[in-house]
Amino acid sequence: MSLEDKKETMIRALKWKYKRRYEAVHPIPYMREKHFSVNQVFIDTGVEVCLTETPHQGASIPWEPLESYKEIFGDRRMQAKRLVIEGEPGYGKSTLTMQLAYDWCNKIKDSPIHKVDILIILQLRQLSSQTSIPRAIKLYLLPRADITVKDIESILLRYHVKILLDGYDEYLEHDLGVGLRPVDMVIVGKHLKNIDVAITTRYQPKELAPGTKIVKLTGFDAKAREEYIRKGIDADDTKLKEIQTQLEDNVVLRDFCEVPLIFVMFAHVAEEKKYYFRDYNSVTGLFRFLVSCFHDHMRNKLTDANVNNLYRFENDHARLDYIAFSTLSEKGHQTKWEKKQLSEALTEELYNRYVQLGSFIEEEVVLDLDDSTSRITEVRFYHDIVCEWYAAHYLAFLASKPETKFTSTAGHHSPQEDLVSLNMLNPFNFQYVFRFACGLRPESGDKIIDYLRSIPGGEKFAILCSLEQNTKESLKTVRTLCSDTVSFSDKDSQLSQRSLALLLKIASTHKVPIECLSLEKCLTADEDGTSYLKGENRLPFLQVKKMKIEKSTQISVEDMERILAYARQSEIIKELVINSNRNPTNASVQKISLSGKHFQVRWSCPNGFYALDFAGKCWRVMGPSRKRKHDNTEEEVKEQQAKRSNESFCTIL
Repeated sequence: MSLEDKKETMIRALKWKYKRRYEAVHPIPYMREKHFSVNQVFIDTGVEVCLTETPHQGASIPWEPLESYKEIFGDRRMQAKRLVIEGEPGYGKSTLTMQLAYDWCNKIKDSPIHKVDILIILQLRQLSSQTSIPRAIKLYLLPRADITVKDIESILLRYHVKILLDGYDEYLEHDLGVGLRPVDMVIVGKHLKNIDVAITTRYQPKELAPGTKIVKLTGFDAKAREEYIRKGIDADDTKLKEIQTQLEDNVVLRDFCEVPLIFVMFAHVAEEKKYYFRDYNSVTGLFRFLVSCFHDHMRNKLTDANVNNLYRFENDHARLDYIAFSTLSEKGHQTKWEKKQLSEALTEELYNRYVQLGSFIEEEVVLDLDDSTSRITEVRFYHDIVCEWYAAHYLAFLASKPETKFTSTAGHHSPQEDLVSLNMLNPFNFQYVFRFACGLRPESGDKIIDYLRSIPGGEKFAILCSLEQNTKESLKTVRTLCSDTVSFSDKDSQLSQRSLALLLKIASTHKVPIECLSLEKCLTADEDGTSYLKGENRLPFLQVKKMKIEKSTQISVEDMERILAYARQSEIIKELVINSNRNPTNASVQKISLSGKHFQVRWSCPNGFYALDFAGKCWRVMGPSRKRKHDNTEEEVKEQQAKRSNESFCTIL
């Protein structure tokens, strides 16, 4: 058989394999009997790209939006041999790979994938740490095809091939410092360097090839949610409005439903008229209800004798809680188990029930041994957030014990110790564990929140966790927060910004005025006035009295007009202050729209202070520059005003 014939054999086998996957998508884990083709439920969610040179981890990244997932591989600016597709749990990374498989198998003409001779999609959780890519293709994708590993190596080198490695964060021993394994060698460009390779991951690998492009999935916005309601559940206008109203009325629910996985579950449950979500004011309450739906669905399928057992398993899952917490807190973050191992740890009866519920997914995998292979059944949680739900129960249990103390210093927990270290359970990686735990047991939440306040960058996240405990008290906290300056910075973590943005959404919903909003090098405004902070984090339209914006780069005409458009959303805006290391230009002022409310607009830069005169379409010099910190701008300008009492700042007409 010629290499061309082997290529055709390989393509037929891959298409058969992919079709079995993309035609068996289960939007609701407990409804295993209800499945869809990926093309029936896939929604083109938000995608952003970093077009600069590969940034190091922790660096502030300038993101630019892409119009569609198709641009990830079709946009000429994205041409690179290595691509990283980042996304938080539930943001649709694996669903995206299945949609690309659908495009390739069905030769969808407007998809750039249809031009590829061979598309390879490997789920990295299935690979052992020492399995090469060609061998993995043989073992996991082509086990019965009449093709050898050497044939695969030849095909990869000769034809136009694209490789997608799905789930790097689930890769066995990915963070144990064991050196570069075959998959890592591909990612850094030392193996298969002339082949296009993309990986999906929760976070970046420690090493990347030079020139690697970084893409981020940013979740469901309102448009994507509406599209899914119409497409995924085939809802009419009445049902669409019903579901949208529930989201509009509940800011916590709306924020939670930016996670596509959560929204999909919510939309399918909300489709049934008896389920309403307006009363759920915390993510804990909402997720508890979704989990109860798992059990309700199972109870409807069981006999009376088995229903009682299911009630018992619904309320007594301490063993599962401990296992979930242990897997997250261990350094390797175990994401899968052998079926026998997990069944024995949980008891066979409990294990079987949770498989039936959809909390666990069983997969048959091939073990790649030195000189042979064997097949076993491995088990994983339906999704990370399900694991975090049960881990939160154990964290809440620990915190409820009077003798338990939390510390951010390294340590270990044993029956002889009264000190529990959460050093290996990073709240910024597992936010829902901490939020759920605070909501499950409010008395435990106080101890957890005190711990969060003690760690660097944890103050804002601690406030977010407090929302899970008492809604009325939380609103008092929000009012107190908004009575002073609320600050965002490019140095804040994404979770910190997300936490504060959600608190401001709650303030906006309850019409709580904000004294001052400070945005330091982290604001990007859209044409419609929507403001972005970092990644998918968005600012709502706020009732703010004063805004302070610091930008180190040049502010374009479009940026200035969008910033003004955002400020005008507030009915109580009085003042906008811009701190920049660049001078304002009169030429740009002439192109700015003059419609809007009256409020002061000031510009501070090394060369002096300026006020915007919209009547004269120019910047008026208000004072000379002086060496100062940006934080003192307000006080200094007040001094200038006192000296120039006969002058008044200009207003926007």
